[in-house]
This record gives sequence, structure tokens and C-alpha cells, in this order.
Amino acid sequence: MTAPERRRAASSLCLRNERVLKFIIRKALHSPFGPSLTPQTTELQRGGGDLRAGLAEYKDGERFARRLRGAFSCADVEARRVLDLGCGYGGRSIFYAERCAAAQVMGVEVAEAVVARCRALARRLNCERVQFVVGRAEHLPFGDGSFEVVLSFDVLEHVQNPGRAFAEISRVLAHGGDAFLVFPTYLGARSGHLDYLTRVPALHRIFDPAMIVTVVNDLLAETDSATPAQPEPTMSSLGRITLPGLNGLRAADLPRLLSAAGLFARKVVYEPLVMADTPFPFAPQLEKIFAGALRLFGRPELLIGSIGLHLAKGDGASSVPVGAAARASP
Repeated sequence: MTAPERRRAASSLCLRNERVLKFIIRKALHSPFGPSLTPQTTELQRGGGDLRAGLAEYKDGERFARRLRGAFSCADVEARRVLDLGCGYGGRSIFYAERCAAAQVMGVEVAEAVVARCRALARRLNCERVQFVVGRAEHLPFGDGSFEVVLSFDVLEHVQNPGRAFAEISRVLAHGGDAFLVFPTYLGARSGHLDYLTRVPALHRIFDPAMIVTVVNDLLAETDSATPAQPEPTMSSLGRITLPGLNGLRAADLPRLLSAAGLFARKVVYEPLVMADTPFPFAPQLEKIFAGALRLFGRPELLIGSIGLHLAKGDGASSVPVGAAARASP
């Protein structure tokens, strides 16, 4: 692969200077741009009875609606069968069942150890209208039309095959059902998912992915972090070289992938790079600046924090533009 081809595949300038990258991350370690250590960061390193991550998700259950800013509310799941795709440690699934009065909620995660924590949380909170199973977005263990609502929060940037994941969402969604999805795209400045070590933005858009992993693993060893060493970057199903655990999904991919899955967008929400509740210095002021920049410059992905989609099944006759097509919309 030539250097220009690698830069295109990696969505990066592919700069290779370990000393500069280490300097940047080290300087940020004890600043507001240092690591973000949430209960989820070390959940599996703690004892099985420690359910802080799930409890934090339950307490934070309303954040999904805030991210969709008017495109979703509890009324959308009330008395309906709900799939929570990539349910984390179960707190939000229980929130939808208990606080939003869903008829039933099924949470899906890829790891048995995580699903076990979800089930333990449901027992602790005495929630009977929620179940948790192991599964992958590309091969959901449910029949056609099993759910009236599919929810997914910060998951689709991680799935191995986004096109297959959208197809499965469409398959398990009943006629007249709704899917509400929130996820960052890879071109966003905060989409590198390096928060466990640094929150300096856009490093994945500047430095070579393989070199980033080398530096990250060196610094994790130096700081005695509980985060395990990261694997080497791989070529994703979208044909892109990405940092570990990411698939390189871009906004420009969405029209093609959604159309192939038989889904169309009823509403699209573009979240600015920084929101008022983002753990960044001067976040409320930055939200206004970035929101204005999105309106002014036609939503460049570098300045988008995440995309929120309200999707339905059908031919898309009443769809709104999404992804790259949205730039031409008023």
C-alpha cells in the first residue's frame, strides 16, 4: 500500500513521530484533557458484586433522549417491545423498562461476563420486564419482527460489519416499528476512543494508527493502568485501517448502508463536537461555538460529536437526507 493509499484508508495524515505523540499525551495526563475514568472503565476488574457501572447508566438513563434532542422520548417505548442493542452494563435497559414503562426490554451484549453483570443488576433493582442475552449486532438471536423499537447508544461505531448490523436491525424490527440510534462517526475529532488514556482530540486524524497503538501501549505500561494493552490496527469491513475496536464508519456511508437494509431516516440529529455535559473545559461555551460552526460550514464531520437517527422500515419516500446528502439540505 502506497503512502497516499494508507492515508486514505486510515482517514489520517499518518504522521509517524512517537516522541511528539508521547509528549502531547504526557502533557495532557494531569490536565482537563487527561483520561476519563468512568465506572465502566474498570467494571470487569472489580468484584462481581460491584455494579457501579450499571447503576451509573441507570442514573444517566435520560442522556439518550438528550442526545437525540427531541427525536426520542420515553413515550416512544411505552408499552412496546424494545431491543437495547449494545446494552452496556444494563442500567439503561432497566431505565427503559422501569422509568419509561416499556412492555419488555431485551438487552444484548457480546460478552457473557458483561451480560452476567446486567442480570445481577436487574435482580438488585427487582426489574422483571428486562432480559439480557449474549449476541452480536451482525447476527441477532431473534426472529423477524420481534421488536417494536430498537435502541442503540454509542455502539455502531464498534460493530465488525455496520452494513450487516443495519440489516439485522431492519430484520428484527416489526412493521411500523422505530429504531433510534446514536453513534459517533470515525472522522469526528473525538472519535478515536482513547479516553482511557487521553482526551486530546483528533489524534487519530493526525498520527498513523499503528504508531498510536505503540505509543498508547508504552504509556499504559508506564502509568500502570488497568486498561489492557491494545491490539494492532486492522482493516475493517469497510476497507479502512482503524484503531482497535472501531470500524471506520463515516457519515457518507450511511445513505448506502441504510438503503441496502431497507431503512430510511425520519429524523437526523447532528450533535456538536462538545456538548454542555461533555467532560471538557468550558463545555457550555464550546457547545455554542461548535453548534454555530456546524450550521455555518455545512456539518463537517470533524466537528460532529455524534449522529442521532430515527429510522423506520420502508422505501424511504418520506425520508430526510442523512450523511453526506444532508450537506445539501436546507
